[in-house]
Amino acid sequence: MYTTRFEMAQGDLFGPRKKTPRGWTELDKIRRRVLFLEKKIWSGEFTTSEMDELTTLQVQIKARENEAREKWAKSFGK
Repeated sequence: MYTTRFEMAQGDLFGPRKKTPRGWTELDKIRRRVLFLEKKIWSGEFTTSEMDELTTLQVQIKARENEAREKWAKSFGK
């Protein structure tokens, strides 16, 4: 149930709810772009620049995932 700016849902202490979904993280955007490029490459309709972009994005995803694992391990002691 969405409310307008002037209507408040009962018990909604934090103001009206947003009508748009929560924003994507930067990593989610990168993963979405990778999926798009992979589909394009598998269909055979790609350029060399798209192939290069795919490889750099895949490397970037791996690096960010490793960074997240290290932060998690540092925070929770594993």
